[in-house]
Amino acid sequence: MQPGPPQQPPQQWPQQPPPYPYPPPALPPYYQPPVPPKKSNTTLVVILVVVALVVIGALAAGVYLLGASSHTVRITAENLDITGATNCWTSSTGSGEVVPGGAQFTTTWTLSYTAGAFDPNSCTVQSVSVQTAGFSLVSANTPLTVPDGGSQSLTIRIQVPNADFTGVLTLLLTVTSP
Repeated sequence: MQPGPPQQPPQQWPQQPPPYPYPPPALPPYYQPPVPPKKSNTTLVVILVVVALVVIGALAAGVYLLGASSHTVRITAENLDITGATNCWTSSTGSGEVVPGGAQFTTTWTLSYTAGAFDPNSCTVQSVSVQTAGFSLVSANTPLTVPDGGSQSLTIRIQVPNADFTGVLTLLLTVTSP
């Protein structure tokens, strides 16, 4: 046998990647800075609470201002009508007032009583009722007894309508005598 050309080692070609799927190449080492400590959420919570309070306050103010009555109640006179013991007092008329619609107001009447020869020694206002539509009685200091020669203050609290009104307010007193 004749010697042939010398055997050369097989030629090394660039390495072929392994068949798919193949693992990713290893990541190069790198420096990872330390993670700063997590900040407290206290500041965020305080800011959110303050914002919520401001929004709620603004809404409440808007509701209050928009809900405020734009109506006016003009009471031109207050009439007291008497039922029951009409020998104690007669009907009377007092001055009027101007009140915002939907509000309450208080009116006070001084009731004086002087008995005649055949009159009772006292008179008592048992109750008060409001006769004018849209108005309502809130309170009155009844029963209220006025002795002969004396006087007492009758205090009446009234709710007015939440609407424009101009006119007379009529109150009915139910009076008894012994």
